[in-house]
Amino acid sequence: MNTLGATLAPIFGIMIVDYYKIRNEELNVDDLYNMEGGDYHYGNGWNDKALIAFAVASVLSVATVWVLALGFWSGTGRSEEEAQHRQSRIEGRRADAPFLHIQLKRP
Repeated sequence: MNTLGATLAPIFGIMIVDYYKIRNEELNVDDLYNMEGGDYHYGNGWNDKALIAFAVASVLSVATVWVLALGFWSGTGRSEEEAQHRQSRIEGRRADAPFLHIQLKRP
């Protein structure tokens, strides 16, 4: 779940910067639906600058989730002690234990 949030955050950040900073809170509604060209028509349908920004931001954001030593950078308030404790719990699991534990409760 943290990885999903780590990839969605850069997408929303790019959208917010595009609307407020680049487009100055103005949208050309006619060009939103123009398939021939216009303000929102990019090369092969992709905005290359936005893709590069997404790739860089996603790598850094996901790294704070997956790399325990970068946990302090994630903004979740994880301390180094907590990261070490989590790592020791992961290493202490049996090799044949399932990675994902699902608990079902009866109603």
